[in-house]
Amino acid sequence: MSGMKRKHQLDDDAAAESVGCPSPSADDCQPAIENITVKVQTEKTKSKELTFRVHYKIEFTKPCCSNHNNITCINVSSIQSIFKDGADPAILMMDRAIGKIKQHKKEKQFDGLDLCKLDIESGMGSYYMLGRSNPSVWRLLWSSAENKMNKLRLASMIRSQNQVQQHKEKANNIKKKEWEKGECYANPNIKSKAISTVESALEQCTGKSVVQATQVLSDLVSRLAKSPLFDQNEILTEDKRNNNAAMSVMFENARDCIEGMKGSRKVAQNDAQHPGAGGIK
Repeated sequence: MSGMKRKHQLDDDAAAESVGCPSPSADDCQPAIENITVKVQTEKTKSKELTFRVHYKIEFTKPCCSNHNNITCINVSSIQSIFKDGADPAILMMDRAIGKIKQHKKEKQFDGLDLCKLDIESGMGSYYMLGRSNPSVWRLLWSSAENKMNKLRLASMIRSQNQVQQHKEKANNIKKKEWEKGECYANPNIKSKAISTVESALEQCTGKSVVQATQVLSDLVSRLAKSPLFDQNEILTEDKRNNNAAMSVMFENARDCIEGMKGSRKVAQNDAQHPGAGGIK
């Protein structure tokens, strides 16, 4: 029995040494690279083009620095040159990640003391740190990133298609409905955007021809005027509205004057046809 116990103890010691641990106890192991996770973030340029930023999170088995007990990972982010035509993004991200790990180790050296206990040769580090000699694991990481990017592209395309469909349905519903009185714009920014939209459409369809723009607006007002809710005067400038109001008053006064003159003429004609009739009681 003692021989079998001895054999099992030797097997346990050998297993511990295979992952870089000096003893079977996990607490005695040096911090090592445990895993690398991939995250993809979407960004949009000024032209609304969808772009991506890939993040690698290099996770350690435990804190690696004696003077910073909270360091349990290193984050590496992509740069735009990685996505250029002809580039090998998997290798470029690998170079950035390995470089970041080595830089972290170097920065923690002080007066000949190595304050970072991260063992980059044990555990998963033995695969990740092979670098260009065997980049298979890094190509798998980038494949995972590409898969995430493709899913985000598809989701973005579906959202865009849904938005286009919603806009079409909204436009069709508005076109079918009758004109209603409605309310004034509560938000001046929305009003300004509406004005810009109409102005841009008018410029495009008329080529900025004043004559054509005048024809379009005149015919449009005539169509809208068919609705009893539409007041043509409301589309005029304040000066034009005041002038129209003054003209309306003048016409009204002139009509009253003419009607008064017509009444007086009828009385005179009646008196001429029936002299003395006005005196009969």
